[in-house]
Order: sequence, then C-alpha cells, then structure tokens
Amino acid sequence: YFRRLNLVKSRCDFMLSSGKCYFITLTFNEKYYYKKKSTRAEYVKRFFQFTKSLYFYNIDYGTKNNREHYHGLLLSNDKLESLEFLNNWKYGFYHCEPITDINSLRISMYINKIAFHSLKMSNESNRVSYCKKFKEIGV
Repeated sequence: YFRRLNLVKSRCDFMLSSGKCYFITLTFNEKYYYKKKSTRAEYVKRFFQFTKSLYFYNIDYGTKNNREHYHGLLLSNDKLESLEFLNNWKYGFYHCEPITDINSLRISMYINKIAFHSLKMSNESNRVSYCKKFKEIGV
C-alpha cells in the first residue's frame, strides 16, 4: 500500500516539477457506458497513449450514481487550447484543467485524489496506469 502510494506521489511530484501539468477527467456517455468495462478501459488507454506525453490515470466511481470515470495527470508544455488530442475523446465528456501553482492547496488535492482513488475499494485492480516513459527516465 505505502509503496504504491509513494510511487504515485513521486511520479506526480516529478511531473509537477518538470513543466505544465493538466488534470483530466474522462466520462462515458450512454452509448459507450454499456460496452464492456475492458472496452472502455481500452478507450482510455488509447486516449492517453495518443498524447505522447508523461501521464498517469486511474478509474474511479462517482459517489452519487457509482458511475465509472477516470482521472489523470498529464505533463505537457502546450497551452490548453493547443492540446489537440482532447478532440480524440469521442466517448463522452472530458474536463481538462491546467495546474497553475505548484504550491497551491489544489495541487495537494489533485495528488491525493489520484493517489487515493487508486487505492479505494471501488478500484478492483488497485492500480494506477502509467505511461512506459516513467521507467525509461528512471522515475
């Protein structure tokens, strides 16, 4: 548990200190929500892989309707308006917000949200999905 939590936090800290980061939430509309869970997970995986950036994400379930969605952190020095890959999310709603102040309380909340969502009981696999570049750069 603590090893995984430390890994999430260290990778998040690396990303936050390396450039501009974005917090992304992805949801599914009705058309895609009723597809197999593995199919939805593959859509999310392809979306993040297409970014060609450092990223990690995890599954979460809403408190009101227990509806599946994903949270992720993405490293990109591009401006939000330039993040063309966002247009590739055709499966529902996305929200992408730049993280602007490394020392802010919101950053701590983002880090904790991603770290603890990955460890919640609702997350069957108890895993955060990372891009392979983290291992390549030794983080």
